[in-house]
This record gives sequence, structure tokens and C-alpha cells, in this order.
Amino acid sequence: MLYRYFRFNKKRVVVFAILLIIILSIQVFLTGSLMSEQSVTTEAGNTNSAVIGIIDNEEIIRQKFSFNRKVVLSRFVLSFGSFERNDVGDTLHIQMTDGNNNIVYNTDISVDKIKANQDYPIKMDNTVTIPKGVTCCIRITCSSKENSYAAIPTLNTTNRTNPNTYMSTLKMQTHAKSLNIRYTYRFRQVYPLIVMLIEILILFVLCFEHISDMAAVYRKRYLRELKKKKQRENTAGNGEQKNDKTKSQDAKIKYSKKAMFDKENDKKKKAYIKKHNKKQEYGKKHTVSVKGIAKWCLAHKKFIVIVRKAAFVLNPLIVFLMLESMNGSLELMRPGVWPFTWLLLFSIELLIYGICRRASLSMLILNFVMFPIGLANLFIMNVRGTPFLPADILGVATATEVADHYTFSLSPAQFIIVPAFFIWNLFVFRIAIKKQPKETLKINIIRRAVPVFAGMILIGIMYNTPILEACKITDDVWNKVGSCQKNGFYMNYFINLHYLKVSKPAGYSQEKAKKIIAETKKDNITSVEETSSRKVISNSDFKTNTTLNGKKPNIIYIMNESLADFSKIGKVNYNRDPLEFIHSMKDNTISGLDYVSVFGAGTSNSEFEAMTGNTMKFFPSGCNVYQQFMHDSTYSISQYLKTLGYDCDAIHPSSAKNWNRIATYNSMKFDKFISIDDFKNPEYIRYISDKESYKKLIELYNKRDKSKPLFLFNVTIQNHGGYLTNTNWKEPVEVEGKYYTETNEYLSSTKESDNAFKYLIDYFKKQDEPTIICMFGDHQPSIEIEFYEELLGKKQDEWEISDIQKRYATPFVLWANYDIGSASDVVIGNNTLENMLLKAAGIELPTYNKYVEKVSQTIPVMNVNGYMDNDGNWHNYGSDEPDNIKKLLDDYDILQYGYYSDTDKEKLFGK
Repeated sequence: MLYRYFRFNKKRVVVFAILLIIILSIQVFLTGSLMSEQSVTTEAGNTNSAVIGIIDNEEIIRQKFSFNRKVVLSRFVLSFGSFERNDVGDTLHIQMTDGNNNIVYNTDISVDKIKANQDYPIKMDNTVTIPKGVTCCIRITCSSKENSYAAIPTLNTTNRTNPNTYMSTLKMQTHAKSLNIRYTYRFRQVYPLIVMLIEILILFVLCFEHISDMAAVYRKRYLRELKKKKQRENTAGNGEQKNDKTKSQDAKIKYSKKAMFDKENDKKKKAYIKKHNKKQEYGKKHTVSVKGIAKWCLAHKKFIVIVRKAAFVLNPLIVFLMLESMNGSLELMRPGVWPFTWLLLFSIELLIYGICRRASLSMLILNFVMFPIGLANLFIMNVRGTPFLPADILGVATATEVADHYTFSLSPAQFIIVPAFFIWNLFVFRIAIKKQPKETLKINIIRRAVPVFAGMILIGIMYNTPILEACKITDDVWNKVGSCQKNGFYMNYFINLHYLKVSKPAGYSQEKAKKIIAETKKDNITSVEETSSRKVISNSDFKTNTTLNGKKPNIIYIMNESLADFSKIGKVNYNRDPLEFIHSMKDNTISGLDYVSVFGAGTSNSEFEAMTGNTMKFFPSGCNVYQQFMHDSTYSISQYLKTLGYDCDAIHPSSAKNWNRIATYNSMKFDKFISIDDFKNPEYIRYISDKESYKKLIELYNKRDKSKPLFLFNVTIQNHGGYLTNTNWKEPVEVEGKYYTETNEYLSSTKESDNAFKYLIDYFKKQDEPTIICMFGDHQPSIEIEFYEELLGKKQDEWEISDIQKRYATPFVLWANYDIGSASDVVIGNNTLENMLLKAAGIELPTYNKYVEKVSQTIPVMNVNGYMDNDGNWHNYGSDEPDNIKKLLDDYDILQYGYYSDTDKEKLFGK
């Protein structure tokens, strides 16, 4: 029976086998298997599930748990807080009970094996199946040899209640984190498994089906029927003619139309009975059936033409839905996104069709270009926490340098879209037209030009008119992740194409810029504004240092990759301080928070702000300046110090090509650029270590021309993203009582950065030449969002602008081996960090920096997301800004455009 509808030959079997192997291999590579393993951590003492107390003179902990699916519990891990060994018992008794309070698992462990604030895995000798929704319990008691009752480690004794109180009525919560339990369970992904089997079945049908091959046969039969019908009509017509010519009544009856049709039907009936060897009335065989419908569809060319046209129109929508299903953002999208995204992709498909004139080929090209780009966005969102934007294309080379430190995986529910994508494209391939009809040159040109013109018109309307804004499809500048979720990847990417060029500020002219410069030169910016009413300490609170009496110090400027100080922005408990040395620095040290304009990635934009005094606020959203807008000459701190007689060198222990730094550093007038090629047998801590980078810095310092002061700019890489590397740390740093794999990896790495900075400071403490060192973080790391939610005390969807800005705060520390005073808890914007450094070095600010200084007196902190006032309150741009702030920002925009983006700088500022 199968051979009637399916054709099994070597070619088809090989194709099916190859496709099946590819799909299953990708599935194993990306998801592991359809059997998933998941961990859940709960803290004993929470009001929802834990009960802690004393019953019948026995101290006890009971931790309830349940799951929203049937699971197989395979192991669990305990983590106790700090405790004194002499104050607790010798043995912990652990029991696991089911919903009926029956013991399903129990074990004893020695207290001596337990270490405070570290995991203790319970090795279960048998798995336990937990039904969906059933509330189970882990019960822990403690005893010693002499006494059946003994204290459990770190149980908060201040919360003990009456021993006679019945256990189930207790709703207590300990003040101390007494116990954490992490359950690891396995469960089958039933839904993805079922869909996968259906997809394999469809793949089987597409590879082996034989019915479509019969289309030509059915079409020939249909054409023969049409021909015979026409012949019968002709025969009937001839009979009518004979009937008209004869006068015989018998002849009229013989040649009537009815008689002629009856004669033809008798012939067909006899032929049918003879063929089927049975008696059956021919006229009663016409019944509606699936087989009949299928034959009719295959016999009519119009049907397959309609299928091709429908597939061509629906293809963009199908690809869009597949990708956003993987992103899990369909429900979050704005209402108008679906039709406009379809229109956008359909326009691109029309452009491709106009070039290749093959509908199926144009669909396949669109699919195999756009879908992988969408997967790239999914990968980037997973590893750095921000979406894929147009500027990222220019940074592909940089991304490949660190790609091996990242892992990409999909959940089984996400992965099932991948075979669906391949199956859809196989269907598109199967319905392709094998031969193109011949056309004249004129017709060919017209049929190519029309879809190209239509596609360009549609894209032009969406790009150049406010139609998307009118439908509330806009970019959320301060929340790129939310923007990508609400707009979908394709539309979000399209919107951000507007940001590939720097727009000239409203009211800009060279005369206006010159006027602002003249006014700035007249202003006494070096005097500090009255600060008695200010609630924050910022850049404008510091005067130019005079202790060196005009001598120029050596300046070391360090941008430390992903450096963050979470203790300054929220409450977090570590087993040890990851920045212990930096926190201990007091003498000749100014430290605090530096608010940058990027999170999780975009290192070069922070570098650009810190090196130029410019702000990303006035650049297109989502752009990368180093990749997109570099010029032959860029005003920067290095360029300025060159005019003061400094030698200027740059160090980065990675590829020199990253973020277009070779061209950038030439533009900024650096004398020398030391990259990874100049490091011989370096120490690696994930990447080349901070300490190794500082050793190279010291080497350049020792080889310097001592007749000139030295400016060294060092960009480290040790703490770069990709925090699932499982580095074997000698002294790991961990969040107490929590299980954040990426966070703990990151914190342990920053501890090594802290140690390396101590090594650097200790060296320059011994140097006689005046030297100043400024270190800052380029952005915070992209680690578990749950950690940030715990740090800020709110779920992400509850964050306000002040909470969002905390994710853009990195530490800075300014130290010198001469007197610069001391201050802590200073807040600055990354664009004013350069001013802080120059003033502490006793160097007069250039004119442009004087204007930045003027801005910082009223706006102490600003970045791409908003600005802080002198009372420490955050504001969004454009939200009822006072006139004085609006004027400061408008003039800043004009001046920055003149200094950086104006193509005729020589006319504006001179050589």
C-alpha cells in the first residue's frame, strides 16, 4: 500500500537520512537531549514554603516544595551559613516525604563534612518521582552521640517559638540565611518531543511522497477528458445538423442531441464494465472523496499556481513567526508590528525576486539569510544581554576574538523551530517551477523592474515617513532589550538603521559653535560653584591640583573590562570582598561611581567617552563610534597631551583590530600601540590577565624617554564576558547563600583584578617621579538577571529610571603618588572622567573640556539614558527640562558636533 503513495529509491532515502541526521545532530548540539535537567534553589525560612521551629524538644527544619510538572528528583544540594562547630551536633538526619507524609528517601551525613557557605551535594542512591503539584517536604534534624537533640547549623535561635506550638501552624522567617536547598530534577519535554515526531513525519512525506509525481498523469487524463467532451459536443452538433436536414421522424429521433449523448454514454459504460470486469452503473460512480479532491488538485495547474503564490506571500510571515517564537516575544509585541514586519520582509523578498526571477529561489534566499541573522540576535541576547543592532555588523571581527568563551544553547521548546524551518524550506523547494517559460527581453525587464520598484517603494515609505511612529512602533533608546521584545528583531533592526549616521543638531552652524567657544573662554570655569545645597559630590567639586607647581606627572589611564562594584549600588553578601584592596585605598585617592552609556557590551563607546569628553547621548542610538564615525583626526586627551610634550602609548592585550582600534589610535595621535602580538608567554586568567597587562605597562614606563612625561592608556580584557568557563579558582568569590554560576565566576575574576591593581599601585608607590593612575570600568557584566533583581530588590519589570541607571554605574578610582586629597562616594558621568584626571594631574583644561566642566556644575552626571541633578535625582531627557539645562545640553550638542563630526574642523578651530 505504501508503495502506491510513496516512492523509495536510493536518492530519496539518502536525502531523508542526511536531513534527519543533520536535524538530530543540531538538536543534540544545541539542547543536549529532550530530557531536560533543571535546578531550583529555595531558602529555608521563607514565608511561602519553609517551617522552622522546635517540636518535642527536637530542633527541626522542614522545607516544602512542589513542581508544576511531573519530575524525577535525582539530587539535591544543601548550603549552610556560618556556624561554630562546637555549638552544633554531630549528625544531620535528612528525610524526604511525599504528599502523604510517607518517607520516600532518607540519609545521614556527618556535620564534619559540611563547610560553611559551601555546597554539600546529597548523593541520592535512588531517584524519586514527584507527581505534578504534589507538595513534598525535606525534613532535617540534628543529633549528637550524647543527646538526640542538638542545634542545626545557623538556625536563627532568636525566632524560636513555643515548643508546644503545632508545626504546621508556624509561619516563621529567619533573619539570617540559615539554609539553602537546591533541587536538581529531570523531566521529559513532552510537547517538543511530540512536535519533533510530527516534523519527522512531515519530512518523511516530503521526501518520499509519490502523489505529486502523478500530477502530469492526472493532468493528461484531465486533458483527454476535455478533448472527448469536446468531441461529444461536436458529435451532438453534427447530429443536430442531420436532424435539421432530414424530414423523417425516425431520423429526427435518431440524430437528436439526447440520443447522441446516450450513445456516447453507452460506449463509456461498456468500456468501464469491461475494464473492471464487473457490472456497475457508470453514472453512480461520481462521489466526493479525499482521493478525488487530491486528483482534481493535481490535475489543475491553477491549483499549484495558487499554492506557489500563497507560499510566496506567506513566507515572510512564517519566517518572522518562527524566529519570534524562539525569542518568546510574540505576546509582548505591539499590535502593529506583525503586519509591518511582514510588509518589510515581503518587500525584501520582492527585491530578491526582481533580481533572480524565481519565486522559490527568492524565498529560499530570504529565509537562509534572515533566519540565521535572527539566530545571531538570539545568541547575542543570551551572552551579552543586548540585541543585535546594525552597528554590530562592523564589530564581527571583534566578536570572533572572544566567541570561544561563550556557549550557545537552546531549550527543546526553542529548538523544534529549527527542523520546522528546514521542513518549510524543503516544501518551498518541492513546489518550485522546474522550467521557466521563454520571454521576450522587454517582458523580462518589465517583470524584473516591477517587483524591485514595488519593494523599494514599500521600504522607502516605512523608512522615510512617520508611519511607524504613528502606529507606535518606536525605539526605546534606554531599553534596547525591551525595544527588541516589543518590536520583534527584524523591525527593531530596521528602526535602528536610522542611527547609522550622525544628524546635525538643530540650529547648528560654525558661527554658533564659535560663539559658544568664545563664551566658554571668557567664563571662569575653574572656580567651583557654591555647593552648600548640593547633595552629591561630583567632578565640579574638585579644583585643579597645584601641589606639583606646574610639573607634569606621568599619567596612567586604565579601562578595566567589565569592572563593577555591586556593593555601591545594592545590598549583596560575599564570602569575601572581591575588591578588598580598592576599598582599602584612602590616602591620595578619589573614588566613586562612573555612569557609562553601555551595559554588558559596547566597550569602545565607554572608551570613546572617557578619551574625548564627548557623550553618547548626542550620537545615534545603538551606534558604535569607533566602527562607524572615526575620522583622520580626533580630539582626545592623548591628542591634547601630545601638544603638551607627552609621549602617548596604548596597550590592549587582545587583537589590535578589535573595535577598529588601529585606525582609532592613529586618529587620536598615539605614538605606539601594544597589542596581543607583543605579549610573549603571558599569564592567562580566562584571557590575558590584568597583572600581565600591568607588567607590560611597567615595562613601557621603564623604557620611556625620561626627558618627557608619559601618558599610558591600558584596556584590559581579563573580565570579559563568557562566564561559563568553569575556571578553577584558588580562592573563589561567591554570593552567600545563592547559586549564580556566572556571577560567581565573574566575582572570582574581579578579585584577581583587585590583586593585580594592588601590584600596580605598590610598584608606583616606590617611584620618585610623580605619577597618577585612573582606573574605571567600561560597563557592568551581562550575568544572571536574577542576581541584578536581588541586588536592586525588585523584579526587572518594576525598575524605574534610578534602578536602570544603577546597571550603568561602574567604579572609578583615582590615585597618585603625590598629594591629590581624598574623597569617596563621588559620582560622575563618563564624559567628565577625563576632566577629573586632568585636574588631579594639575593640567589646565582645554577649551572644549572647560565647557564640559561648565555643564557638570549643573548636570553632575549624564549618560545616554538620562541625567542626574545636583540633588541626586535622575531625569529622562526631554521630560520638562528647565530652560537652563536645555540650553546647556543644546550648546553641548552643537559644540560636540563641531569638534567631532563637522567635516571642516580646520575652518572651525584652525589647525
